[in-house]
Amino acid sequence: MVSSISRNYISGLSSGLDTEALIEQTIKAESFSKFSLERKRNTLTYKQEMLREVNLALYNLQTKASDLSLSKTFTSKKVSSSDEKLVTAKATTGAAVGSYTVKIKQIATASSVASSSKLAGALQNGELLTGSDKIGGTATKLSVLGVSNDSGETFAGLNIDLTASNGSTHSLSLSNISEDDTVGSAIQKINAQIASDANFKDKVRASYDEKNNQIRFNLLDNSVQNVTFTDASDDGLNANLFGSAVVSLNSATPAANSNKEIRSGLETLKSDLGLKGSFSLTKGATSVTINLDDLDSFPEDATMEDIISEMNRQLGQAGGAFSKSGVATSNPANYASEFRYNDVTGKLELINTDSTDTRSISVTDDALSYGNFASTLFGSSSATTGVSADDAKTLSEETFASKISSGKITVDGVQIDINADTDKLSDVLSRITSLTNVRASYDSNTDTISFTRKDGSSAAIGVGSATDSSNFLRATGMISGSQSSAAVLTGSSQSLVSGYADTKNAIGASGAFKITVNGETTEINYSETDSYQDVLKKMASVNGVEQAYYDVEKGRFVVQGSDKGSSSRITVADSGAGTLISGMGLNGTAEGKDFGSTLTGSRSISGINSSSSSLDEAGFVTPVSTGKFSINGVEFEIKNTSNTTVDSIIQMINSNDKVGATAQYDPTSGQFILTSKETGNQSIAIGAPTDTSNFLSAMGLTNAVQNIGQNAIFSVDGLYGGAEQVSQTNVIGDAVEGVIFELKNVTTGAGETINVSVDTDAALEAVKGFVESYNEVTELIYKHLTSEPNKELTALSDEEIDSLDDETLNTYIDAYKVGLLRGDSTLRTIRSQMRAAMSAVVKGVDSSFNSLSDIGITTGTIGSSYTETMLGKISITNEDALKNALANNPNEVAALFNESKEGVGIAKNLKDVLNAFTSSTGILTKRVGRSDSSVTSQMDTQIKSLNQQIASQQSRLVMREEALLKQFSALESAMSEYQSQSSSFASMLSQGQSK
Repeated sequence: MVSSISRNYISGLSSGLDTEALIEQTIKAESFSKFSLERKRNTLTYKQEMLREVNLALYNLQTKASDLSLSKTFTSKKVSSSDEKLVTAKATTGAAVGSYTVKIKQIATASSVASSSKLAGALQNGELLTGSDKIGGTATKLSVLGVSNDSGETFAGLNIDLTASNGSTHSLSLSNISEDDTVGSAIQKINAQIASDANFKDKVRASYDEKNNQIRFNLLDNSVQNVTFTDASDDGLNANLFGSAVVSLNSATPAANSNKEIRSGLETLKSDLGLKGSFSLTKGATSVTINLDDLDSFPEDATMEDIISEMNRQLGQAGGAFSKSGVATSNPANYASEFRYNDVTGKLELINTDSTDTRSISVTDDALSYGNFASTLFGSSSATTGVSADDAKTLSEETFASKISSGKITVDGVQIDINADTDKLSDVLSRITSLTNVRASYDSNTDTISFTRKDGSSAAIGVGSATDSSNFLRATGMISGSQSSAAVLTGSSQSLVSGYADTKNAIGASGAFKITVNGETTEINYSETDSYQDVLKKMASVNGVEQAYYDVEKGRFVVQGSDKGSSSRITVADSGAGTLISGMGLNGTAEGKDFGSTLTGSRSISGINSSSSSLDEAGFVTPVSTGKFSINGVEFEIKNTSNTTVDSIIQMINSNDKVGATAQYDPTSGQFILTSKETGNQSIAIGAPTDTSNFLSAMGLTNAVQNIGQNAIFSVDGLYGGAEQVSQTNVIGDAVEGVIFELKNVTTGAGETINVSVDTDAALEAVKGFVESYNEVTELIYKHLTSEPNKELTALSDEEIDSLDDETLNTYIDAYKVGLLRGDSTLRTIRSQMRAAMSAVVKGVDSSFNSLSDIGITTGTIGSSYTETMLGKISITNEDALKNALANNPNEVAALFNESKEGVGIAKNLKDVLNAFTSSTGILTKRVGRSDSSVTSQMDTQIKSLNQQIASQQSRLVMREEALLKQFSALESAMSEYQSQSSSFASMLSQGQSK
C-alpha cells in the first residue's frame, strides 16, 4: 500500500467487501505512470554508470598518452657503475650517452668541533680553594695594558658617536671607566651604558673574544651608517688597545678587534697580574712562606705556568703536611697539596691531591712586604680551602659515568659493604684504606681512583670476586685498571749541581742529546746560556715524557715516561761531542714494569647526566647560565637551567633547519660535539657578540680547535685533460652536463667507470603500457557499440527491485545492461577520432619515423578476422624494431609521439582528442559526469527531473489512497447505520405481532 494510514474499522464488516484489497488494486492500477518513470530513471542510471566507466578508462589512457608526449620518456638515461661502493651517478635526459672514468683521491667530509676540555666536574675535590676570577684575559686590569688616568680618575674622552640610517646623529659619553677596571668590567660598563640609551641599544656592542684574547667592538644593526669610538687621551682605552684613538664601524667594517696582546691562563705573566711580596701557606703543623719578590724564582716575565711549578716545588720542599711521605720532595707525584690551573674555568686552584685528605690549607698575604697573591687570585688577603656541598653527595646522587649499585666489593681479599644511598665516595675510599693493606685515593685532577700498597711493594692488588654484588669496582675502572708502572730513568750520582738552586745555573756549554721514548727518537739542542732547568723543560716537552725534574732528596736528575708497562722504555744519550747527559748522570735506559705499587683505574669516573638531570644537576665543571647562544648565526635560548637538560638542548639544535649543524653528547669520550651538515672545508661559527649564555664555553667549544672538513678531490677522464678537480661536496653536478656523480670512497688504480646509456627498458614499458591501455578502451567501446540487447528484458521499477534478492537482482541488471549503449553516437565519435589519431602520419618529423608502423606498431596482422579488424586494436608486431628505434633513435621516436611544431605527434594528438571528451568541460563529462568531478552532467539533470516526477506521482498516490480510505470508511459507517435501523424496525414489527 502507498499509505500507512491507520484504519480504525474492520474491513468490510458492514458491507461485506474486502475494501483493503480494493484500495490496493486501485492504487496499483493508478501507479503505472510512476513505475514507468522509475524504469526510465533506472535505465538512464545504468547508461550513466557504463559511460562513466568509459570516461574513466579514457582518462587513464589520456594519462598514458601524456607520458608518451614527454620527451624524457624516450630520452631518459640509465647509469651503471663498475663499483657502486666507490662512485655512483644519476643522469638527466640531456646527458650524452657514453662512459666516464672517475678517479677519487679524497672524499669530502664534514667539519666538526668537540669539547676541548673535560665537561664533567670532579666528583669530590676534598679541600679546595678556587680563584675568584680568571687568570688574565678579561680579569686583566686596564692599567697593566697601559691605560692610565691621573689619580685614578675616570676617563672623560671616551665617546661613542652614531649616525643612524636616516642621517640623525647621537652621542654617548662613557665616563665611568677607570684604569683599575679589568677588561671584563670595562666591557660590562660599556654595554650597560649602551643598553640604557635607546639610540644605541641593540645597535652596537662590546665583547671579548676568548679564543684570540681580544676586545671586540661589534656593529649589530647594519642599517646604521657609522659608529665611532673616540678616546682623546694617548693613554686611553682605544689608543692603547686598538692602536688608534678612533675606532670606526660601518656595514663594510662591522667589527674591530684590539691588537694589543692580552695574555690569559698559563701564558699570563707575573707582571700582567702585578704580583708582589710574600704570602704564607699553612696546613696542619706545616707552614711555608713563598716570596714572589725573589726574582731568581719568580722573574717579572715568569708565566703563570712557571709560577705554579715553582710554588708547588717549594710546597714539596716544605715536606710535612705538604708531602705524601711527610718529608721534603721534589717529585710531583709525591706532592700532597698543589696549585693547579683549571683550564675549563680559567682559574687558579689550591687543592689536596688526595680528596680524602681533610686537612685545610690557609693562604695569607704578608702585609709588611705588600704581598697581594691571595687578594689578587683568591679575592681575599686571607683565604682557606673548604669542602664544597658537592662533596657531600652520596654515590647514588653523584654523576658517575656509570650508576653505582649497592652491595659488596672485594679489594685485596677483603670484602667491603657499599650502600649507594648513604655512602659518599670518600666514605668508600676511607673504608678500603682502613680495612685493607692498600691506600685508596681519588685524584680530582685525573678523575681516577688509585689503590697503592701501604708498604710500597709491587705485590699484585686483587680486585673483585665471584661473590661481589656491587658494580663499584667495574664502574670506576678498577677491574680493568693497570698496576703497571712507567719507565723512570733516575740519574746516577753527579757533581754538576749540589742543590736545587744550582739547577738554575747556566750550563756553560752547547751541544745536543737524544731522548728515545718507546722507539721514537728526538734530538734536543742546548746552548751555553741554557740552565739545567731549561734542559729539564725541553725533556718534559718530548712526546711520551710525563715529567723531568731534579730530585733534591737524592741529588739526582729524573726523567719519567707517561706510558706504563714493561713495553715502555726511555733512553737518554749525548749526541755528537756533547757531554751534558753524562755529566747529569742520565746516560742510560729505563724500562717500565708490569707491576708497581699502585693500581690505577682505567678511566675517568665522572660523567654528565644528559637526559634526566637538569643543567644545574648534570655534573658540569662549569655551571651553565641562562641566556642566548649562537651556532652558525642561529640563536638558541636557555630560559631556565633548572628544568633544561643536555638532551633537550641537543633536540633544540637538531630540530632547527637553519643551523646547518647537528649536536650530540658522546658519553664514552665525555664530549659535546657539533658536526656540520654540509661537507667541505667550511667551519662552524661558534658564538656571536650578542650571546648572553656561557653554554658554548661550558661545553668546551669556544676555544676548541675545529676539525675542518676536507674537500673532495677527483678527476674525470676527458674533463680538463683529466686534471684533478676540487669540490666541497661529494655530489658533483657541474663536471659533466646532465650527469650527477656521487663520490663515496677513494678509488685505486685506473679508477671506476660510469656508463650512461638510453633507458630503453623504461621507454619500452611506457609504450607497452600505452598499447595495453589503448586496447582496453577500444575493446570496451566496441563491446558497448555492438552488443545486442535482450528485447525480452525490461527495466525494473523500484518495487520490483525490492522484491528480488541481491544475487538474482545483479544477474538481471547485468543482463539488462547489455546493449543499452548500442550505437551510442558519443562512443562512435570517440572511437572514430581515436582510430584516426593512431593511424595518422605525423608531419615535420623524420620520414623514417612518422607513423606507428615505422616502429613496429600496427593495427593488426594481414589476414586478421573481421571482428579483430573492427575492434581497432593496435599491437607491437615487431618488438625488435621498436627496441632498435628506442635505443638508437630515441629523439626521433619522441618526436613521433610528441611533435608540436609543424605537425602533431600521435600521443599528443590522442591526448588532445581524449581531453576534448574527458576534461571537466569535455563532451562526455558534460553528458555523464565523472566520479572525481563535481560537474553536474546532462544525465544528472535528467535523473534529477525524473526523481522529481516520481516524487510528485508518489504524493498523488498517497493522497488518492487517503481519499479512498475515507470513502470506504464512510460507506462502512452508512451500511452499519442502515443495518442498525433495519434491526430496530424488525424488532418493532416482531413485538407488534406478538401482541
